[in-house]
Amino acid sequence: MTDATKHILIIGAALADEFANYAGSAARTSIIARGRSMEKLVESHHARAPISPRDSDDSWIRAAIAIHNSRPVTGIVAFGESNQIQAARIAAQLRLPFHTVETAATVHDKHRMREQLNRHGLDDIPHARIHSAHEIADWTRRHGYPCIVKPSAASGSAGVSVVRGPVEEQAAYDRAHSQRGSRANSDWPGITVEAFLDGTHVSVEAISESGRHHVIAVTATAYDPHTFVQLGHATPAALELAQLHRIESYVPEVLDALGIASGPTHTELMLTSRGPRVIETHLRLGGDFIPELVRRATGYDMQTATFELALGQEVRNSLPRIHRPPTTAHAVWFRSAEADCIVERIHQSEPTNIKQLVPDGAAVRAASGIDSRILCAFAEGPTASDALQRARRKLRRADIDTAPMRA
Repeated sequence: MTDATKHILIIGAALADEFANYAGSAARTSIIARGRSMEKLVESHHARAPISPRDSDDSWIRAAIAIHNSRPVTGIVAFGESNQIQAARIAAQLRLPFHTVETAATVHDKHRMREQLNRHGLDDIPHARIHSAHEIADWTRRHGYPCIVKPSAASGSAGVSVVRGPVEEQAAYDRAHSQRGSRANSDWPGITVEAFLDGTHVSVEAISESGRHHVIAVTATAYDPHTFVQLGHATPAALELAQLHRIESYVPEVLDALGIASGPTHTELMLTSRGPRVIETHLRLGGDFIPELVRRATGYDMQTATFELALGQEVRNSLPRIHRPPTTAHAVWFRSAEADCIVERIHQSEPTNIKQLVPDGAAVRAASGIDSRILCAFAEGPTASDALQRARRKLRRADIDTAPMRA
């Protein structure tokens, strides 16, 4: 029998089926999502409300109220990047616990996030919101090169460029602006220019519960130095104990300053000579199979913990400690298309721990960030560096048959 006292409203299709399956008889689930993403769901839900891309923000709230009136909603969840603000607005309307609209909007907008962290003494990175390539030149006259130009709201390193001189400014601005698409002014927070950070790039996975923040793992990230597209990850990162302690104190300060009280977060840091600095943070689990790396390295399942929190269960009693790292590191490495192509067939001499990311027959464009990826491989090793090298070697042994993409 389903627990009739719990009715969880899922905003967005990300992990919706997985959560409904996990909840089982513990709760009813309903969902509001874009119509196209809704078509892929297979689990049964109490109610489904598809939203058209042409529908206004108010449509989401009206759909939530209708579901709530049919059976009172007791909880709101959103597991994907793009639905956090909508979920916060719905939670506020229904007077249910979730991130505040202010928190969701601040985390979503990288410029606004830096402003908030600066007010709390946690960020000193020169930055500005810009509206033309000429403003990059104005900014660099004050702060110098290199700098980063990126959309104020995007994920997966989409639209990010490093600018090392004047000739690169227009292309960087155009690359960032291309992420706007058809979004209206109210949905487009613009473009940010900020100082280039030199150091070690890591991501920090955390779980927050009732305002207490628990750092679960620190993951090393390898990325393209020009586009910042992430090439691979390894957990745990090979860091000194003092660095881990600093991260364990710094990240909760960042989450407090942003008003985050509950749920998973994925925070990217640059470990500079002056200490850790935030690149960005997200109100969701990490992507790129990072939760799987954490599970393999520590035995801790962050997705399950996230679902437990959504159902009102406690998770703090089983949390791992990052300064007792495992003796084995686990890594994933991605292989991307080198030219625009149709993927015809993939030959794997070592299929174990290799995952095909696109189906046979898929059209893949090169130089399109994470959308260029065709394969990934998992490996383990005594250190993060060893694990990454082994994952790369696995991918080299896979042959990909391709055909030219038709114009």
